[in-house]
Amino acid sequence: MTHLHTTDATTGTGALPVDVETINATLATAHSMRRGRLSPDAVATLHLTLRGHLAVLLDAAREIADALPTGSFDRHRMEIHLQRLTALHVRPIARSTGAAYSDVQQLVRGCDWLLVHLDRT
Repeated sequence: MTHLHTTDATTGTGALPVDVETINATLATAHSMRRGRLSPDAVATLHLTLRGHLAVLLDAAREIADALPTGSFDRHRMEIHLQRLTALHVRPIARSTGAAYSDVQQLVRGCDWLLVHLDRT
């Protein structure tokens, strides 16, 4: 099992693992949805799961952004992405199945981006 580590947001101490394999399995499930009929329940469940993954990844990414030099281009770029992903994370799922699927795909792209950038550190 591959893990990244982040700090416990409630206590500010310890290392909480980010289970990359589980997140990648969820992302693979989301990608496979393109090939079949979309079940509203499946889309809603996947949306909630991806929001949970995104929350964990955002916490880890914020730690990395905070460690970058203040005023640096890299920090600014990462903060802009984190703001966009935070807004995506808190947005409720759309009512129609097609729009909800679009929301899921945006969450997938956000998780993918975070995994790539967290892996670089």
